[in-house]
Amino acid sequence: MARNHYKKQKSLYRTGKPFRAVMLTLLPMLLFLFFSQSLLHAKDDSILARISSIKDPKQKLSAIVEAFKSASNHDGLASVRILNEGIELAVDQHDLTTKAKLLLSLGLEYQNMGVFHKASEQYFESLKIFRELNDSKMQVTLLRRIGDNFRSSENHSESVKYLKQSLALAENLADTVEMAKIYNRLAATLFESYASIGFVGLPDTTQNKYLKFDRRANLYIYAPLFDSLSTVVHKALRLSEKIRNIELKISTLNILGAFFNCVESKSDSAKWALEEGIRLGEQINAIEDLVLLYNNLSGYYKFEKQNNKRLEVNKKSFHYAEMSENKILLRIAAETIAHTYRDLGRFKEQAYYIELAYSLNLYIYNTDTQRKLLLQKAAFEEQRNAEILSAEKKQNSIIIISLVVIILLFIAFITVLIHRNRFIHNTNIELNKMNLLILEQRDELNAANMAKDKLFSIIAHDLKSPFTGLAGFSKILAEEYRTMPDEELGQSLYDLSKTSNTLYELTLNLLSWAELQLHQAKHTPAEFQIADLNEKILKTFYLNAVNKEINILADFDSNAVVYADIDEIYSVLHNLVSNAIKFTPRGGSIYLETEQDENFVTVSVRDTGIGMPKDVQENLFLLGGGSSNFGTEGEKGTGLGLMICREMMEKNNGKIWIKSEIGKGSTFFITLPLHKLQ
Repeated sequence: MARNHYKKQKSLYRTGKPFRAVMLTLLPMLLFLFFSQSLLHAKDDSILARISSIKDPKQKLSAIVEAFKSASNHDGLASVRILNEGIELAVDQHDLTTKAKLLLSLGLEYQNMGVFHKASEQYFESLKIFRELNDSKMQVTLLRRIGDNFRSSENHSESVKYLKQSLALAENLADTVEMAKIYNRLAATLFESYASIGFVGLPDTTQNKYLKFDRRANLYIYAPLFDSLSTVVHKALRLSEKIRNIELKISTLNILGAFFNCVESKSDSAKWALEEGIRLGEQINAIEDLVLLYNNLSGYYKFEKQNNKRLEVNKKSFHYAEMSENKILLRIAAETIAHTYRDLGRFKEQAYYIELAYSLNLYIYNTDTQRKLLLQKAAFEEQRNAEILSAEKKQNSIIIISLVVIILLFIAFITVLIHRNRFIHNTNIELNKMNLLILEQRDELNAANMAKDKLFSIIAHDLKSPFTGLAGFSKILAEEYRTMPDEELGQSLYDLSKTSNTLYELTLNLLSWAELQLHQAKHTPAEFQIADLNEKILKTFYLNAVNKEINILADFDSNAVVYADIDEIYSVLHNLVSNAIKFTPRGGSIYLETEQDENFVTVSVRDTGIGMPKDVQENLFLLGGGSSNFGTEGEKGTGLGLMICREMMEKNNGKIWIKSEIGKGSTFFITLPLHKLQ
C-alpha cells in the first residue's frame, strides 16, 4: 500500500503537480498525528486496566514484569507508566533485585524515546543497587547500557569511558557474550566519534571535489584513531563469530563496512563486509539492518562512481525501509536516494524524495515534540500526584499518631490491670505455697512425732531387755561366782558378753539414726574403689563367721570405682553382712558380689539363710518395719539397722532393696553411682 502511495506521488511530480504531491505526502502524516494520542491512550488504558484489576501486590508486580516483556508492542509512555508502578511495588515489597531490573528496563524505554538524561538517571540508580547486591554480571550490562546511552546522546568521551569499565569487568568474569556486545558498541561509538570530527568520504557528504584528497589524508591525519577503531571492530567481529550471534555479526559488519568506506585503500574490504552483512541479513530477514547495510553499500558505489549500481542498492535500502515501517530509517533511505538521483541529473525524482524526506522529518519532529509534551505532562501529573500523596501521607500520619497515642494509653491501662491481677495472682500463689508448706511441715512433724513414739517404744522394748539381762547376770555372778561350777560360770560370762554386744550395737544404731535425723553426721562423698571394702568386711566378721561355721566369699570388681561416702557405705555393708550371719544357720554361706553398667555399680549381699515372707519384705526398711527378731541361734537385733541403711543410701544417691524366699535365703542389693550426679 505504501509503495502504491509513493508511486502515485512520483507520477504527480512527473506531470508537474508538486503541490498535490506534497499534500498527498503530508496528509497521512497529519492524520496519524491526529489519531496517535487516542491510540496511545487506548493501549495505555488497556494495559493499566488489566493490571489495576489485580489486588494482590505480588501478583500485580509479576503481571507488570510480564506485561513489560511484551513492551515492544506498546507505546513507550505506556511502558514508562507500567514500569514506574512496578518499581513502586518492588520498593513496597523490599525486592531490590526486581526494582533494579525494572529501572534498567525503564532506562531502555527512555533511551529508545530519545530522553537520554532520564535514561541515565534510571541506569545509574540500577547500577548502584546491583553494586550493593554485588551482582557483577548485571553491573557489566548496566555499564554497557550507560555507555550506549551516552553514544546515543553523542557524548562519545563518556560513552568510551563506561564501555571500557564494562569491558574490564566482563573480561574479569570471562563473559564472552557481553564482551562481544561491548566491543560492538565501542566500535559504533568510536566510528561515530571519528565521523563527528569531520571525516569526508562518508555516504552523506556533498563535498565531492575534496573526496579523493580527504580519503587519502584520513590515513595520515587520524592514523591513531583509525588504528584504535580497527582493533576494536575486528575484535567485535571475531567475538560475534565465536558466540555465533548472527544479529551482532551483521551489526559489526555494517560498522566495519562504513569504517572501510572512509579509507580509499580499503574500498574492496568495505564492499566485502557490507555484502557479507547483507547476505546474513537476508538469511534471517533482519530488515532494519538491511536498510543500513544497503545504504552504506551505496556509499561504496558513490566512491567508485558507479551511480547506476548505487541507485540499485538505494532502491533496495528504500524497499526495506518501507517494510520496516521505521520513519527514521525511511527518511535516511529517502535522503540517500535523493542524492543519487541528483548525481544522475534526474531532478524530478530527486525532488520527490527530498519532499518525502522533509515530510518524514516533519513527522519525526512532531512525534518527538508530542512525546516530549506528553512526558512533561506525565511529569507534571506525577509531581501533582506526589504532592497529593504527600498531603495524604501527612494526614494519615496525624491519624496514625492519634491512633498510636490512643492505643498506647489503652495498652498502658491494660498493662496496669494485668500487673495488678498478676500481683494478686502471685500473692495468692505465694499464700498457697505457704499453706502447702505449712501442711507439709505439719505432716513432717506428725511423721516425726510418730517416728519418735515408735523409736521410744523400740528403745523401751529393746533397751529394757538387754539391761534387765545384764543386771540379772551381773547380780548372779556377784553373789554366786564362788560356788558356781566352771561350766555354768563360763556360760554365764558368754551370755553376759552377748548381751553387752547387743546393747552396744543398739546404742551405735541409735546414735547413727539420731545423727541422720539431726543432719549432724558428716557426709564426705568421693571416688573410691569398692574393692577397698573387701578386706575390711572380711576382717570385721572373721571371728563371727568362724564361730558359726559360715563361709563369707567376697568377689568385688577391682576396677569398679564409685562416688559415695566410704564410711557410710561400709556401715551399710556392715549391717547387711551382720544380718546375713544372724539369719544363716551353721554351715551356710554368704556371697558379696558386684555388677557394673553405664552409670551405677550394684553390690549384692546374698545368704543361704532362712529367708522372709513378702509382708515382712514390704516394710523392711521403714521405722519399726524391721522389728527385732532372733537369729538362728538366738541372736538379738535392734530393728533400726535397715532403716538407717535406707537413709544412708538415699544420701549417696543410691538405692537398697531385697529379694527373699522362705527357706532359700535373702539377697540385699545396693546401687552406687560411678560419678557425681548433677
